[in-house]
Amino acid sequence: FKNGVKMLRRYSKVFNMFLVLFDIVIITFSFLAAYHIRFNIEVISSSGSVQFNQYLQLLPLIWIIWFICFKFFNVYQPRRFQSVTVDLLVLIKANILAIIILTSLTFFLRQYAFSRLTFFMFVFLNFILLVGMRIIVRSILHYVRAKGYNKRRILIIGAGELGLNLVNKLCKHSEFGFEIVGFLDDRVSDRIYNTEVNLPILGKIAEVDRIVHLLNVDIVIIALPIKAY
Repeated sequence: FKNGVKMLRRYSKVFNMFLVLFDIVIITFSFLAAYHIRFNIEVISSSGSVQFNQYLQLLPLIWIIWFICFKFFNVYQPRRFQSVTVDLLVLIKANILAIIILTSLTFFLRQYAFSRLTFFMFVFLNFILLVGMRIIVRSILHYVRAKGYNKRRILIIGAGELGLNLVNKLCKHSEFGFEIVGFLDDRVSDRIYNTEVNLPILGKIAEVDRIVHLLNVDIVIIALPIKAY
């Protein structure tokens, strides 16, 4: 079981690393695009006193601020069970905090008159692109999981009402990418199938370690009533 957890964590770290790299690219593009719109498009352009290379020097600071805010709000936390709305709310909070920190820090750089409009255009573009990227990634993952790839094997402890309700909910969402291998329950005999959901009772709860290793289970979910503890 510990090996399975380590493997999942390793895959999760690799996936998150790619997300961080994509975010850096998006943040960089959004910042440069905001500068271009602010100073190079005739409709809203202005000469300004800050040169492009001075804005460019802010990029490392922006990367650090956004990364810290994203870590603080757990932007990179896996959310298989949750909707894209959760990602949206988390990104809103992280971006608001990040722009507050950025504008506060640049306020003390009085030798440079950084454009606040540039910053707010940057945040707007950045937010739209970050949300769009996550929607695309979620859609790809949902499609792949619905086709039977990138699945997580689940073992449910408890074949009672809670366990059955959990199975019914998971079966309605194939995009989550979960494959339920069966139940563990002390109240029934081994190998008796639960005909309602056509899943086997694999053994007693005390056999969890053996079953996890035998069936390469990735996730164990406890679905027992409070009185069973």
